[in-house]
Amino acid sequence: MTARTGRARVVVVGAGVVGAALAYESARQGLDVTVLERGARAAQGGTRWSMGGVSWLSAASDPRVRDLSRLGLDRHRALSEELGTDSGFRPRSMVILAHEQSVLDGLAGLLAAARDHGFDGRIVSSDELRAIEPGLARNLGAEVAIGAAVCEQGRVDAVRLTEAWLGAAEALGATIRYGVDVREIASAGADGVTAIADDGRVHADRVVVAGGAWTRRLLRASALDTALLHTHAEILETDPLPPTVANVVGAASQARVKLECDLAAPGLAARWGAESPAEILPPIVELGVTQFDDGRVRIGQISRGVSGFLSAPLPSGEAALREMVRPYFPALATAPARHHGCPVSISKDRLPIAGPLPDADGVWVVAGLASPLIYLPTLAQRVAASLGGDAAPELAPFSPARFVGGGARG
Repeated sequence: MTARTGRARVVVVGAGVVGAALAYESARQGLDVTVLERGARAAQGGTRWSMGGVSWLSAASDPRVRDLSRLGLDRHRALSEELGTDSGFRPRSMVILAHEQSVLDGLAGLLAAARDHGFDGRIVSSDELRAIEPGLARNLGAEVAIGAAVCEQGRVDAVRLTEAWLGAAEALGATIRYGVDVREIASAGADGVTAIADDGRVHADRVVVAGGAWTRRLLRASALDTALLHTHAEILETDPLPPTVANVVGAASQARVKLECDLAAPGLAARWGAESPAEILPPIVELGVTQFDDGRVRIGQISRGVSGFLSAPLPSGEAALREMVRPYFPALATAPARHHGCPVSISKDRLPIAGPLPDADGVWVVAGLASPLIYLPTLAQRVAASLGGDAAPELAPFSPARFVGGGARG
């Protein structure tokens, strides 16, 4: 890969999977890219604990992300060859279990609509589940699953993908700096933007804040804002196990969607400003299980509405996760595992925020991406093109400007 002559200098704040994708695609555009990461290495926030599902089921019903998702899945399938290294993508089915007929019928409707747009999935009965996912409990009752949607998609090791993207970005001339804690972003209009860090200042034509859940705090410290919130996610990660889970397995539920929508209620704005460790709303628990190449199984997840930043997962979470997974994978309920937690950014309308802030020349934000891995390769391409001055009309629904004047800002 050969970098072109740079057209503009771009600083990306954050070396998680989103920042890595932006760095790589911006370097491909010929931009002069510097990534600033406060940690000692990449992918140590939400990226580290990602379940890795490359999931299109909900995206396929939303035209704003549908095409990005279909193209993103195609891109994932070819990315290892493009990067010249293992991207961490593996073809896997997603098995979404339904506990009652109305839920199964709803999944069938989603699949029918998705097939019209080039996605592949089917409904299976409880009897068929055993062949598809042998690790499921032998006495899987009707209250647990009467059937499932099986979606042909993939799973990615998000840490490996982040490292692959950053390595490719460096090969194209990007600079990656670790241990740099950016405290403030200062816009100087036509004169550019400065990232003010603990070890000095970095000037650029554009600064892209891709710090996940920490994006909101950095923007507020810079007298900026956008409609970003976060939840705190908790998972269990086991020691390496023999083959236990063949696919990415989840249960059909809208509980997390409802929690995220409820947290965006205007009446809670003052709670978010306080950044308290107290839970704003009751937490929810949703089934998600996947096994990685080295045998580790991740079991998730609990989502908590906490406006502050917790230093550790709440102790009650481990028991709740073990009890949740027991009816599906009994052996996992007692497997040695460690309990982890991290904040996860969300936007107030659950769409990505990707583009320039309307009140700060040269400051861009890419955050609040719900289930982003499916569309991230394509979204990052479009953002990089826009950073380089090209038109990217697909980004219009994700502009931070959509929250201005409508009472959605937080």
